[in-house]
Amino acid sequence: MNWIILIIGGLFETGFALCLGKAQETTGKESYFWWAGFIVSLFISMFLLYKAISFGANPIPVGTAY
Repeated sequence: MNWIILIIGGLFETGFALCLGKAQETTGKESYFWWAGFIVSLFISMFLLYKAISFGANPIPVGTAY
């Protein structure tokens, strides 16, 4: 189960990288939406990474997970 959580977290990491790039390219209100997506994706990604290395019967080592 921890590996599935880690994979989903990796998808959110890809999402926050995409949002960061789009936020820097755009201006105005559109930029704020991309920044919000970046912050939300970053939070979810780091939370899922933390959950994958901390919980469950077989936690994943930090070096492997990152």
